Amino acid sequence: MKIISIILIVLISMSQFADASVRRIVKVSYETQYGYSNKYKTEVTFLTGRELNKATKTYDYNMFDNYALIWFKEDKVAILKIDGIIIGVGQEFDSDDFKRAFQIISEKSATQVNSQYKRKWKIKAKDIIRWIDPRVE
Repeated sequence: MKIISIILIVLISMSQFADASVRRIVKVSYETQYGYSNKYKTEVTFLTGRELNKATKTYDYNMFDNYALIWFKEDKVAILKIDGIIIGVGQEFDSDDFKRAFQIISEKSATQVNSQYKRKWKIKAKDIIRWIDPRVE
């Protein structure tokens, strides 16, 4: 698992991969024993399963699903499969896909897929009507 994390770091640094994914500041929280954690503002990378497979040189991820990468340290990443369908996403996740995903329902649930425990997460892109990341507007 550490090797996959390192591969992701290298590939995200490369311009060809960075152009295909979307990085946005959102608020995230994770499931705890007593509900959900506080929300933390962080930059998250959004991409399709196809892009993630290409980056990791594997076929471990469903090419029709969408994913979010939350980086903690240089070699630590949580890979989250976004629950549900985001209509209209093509082979690459772009800025319009991000807007469409969170336009009406500002929060999505996701499941961490790169750990033994399938932790549930919440990803929030808007506070009431305003986008958290000013790059979206």
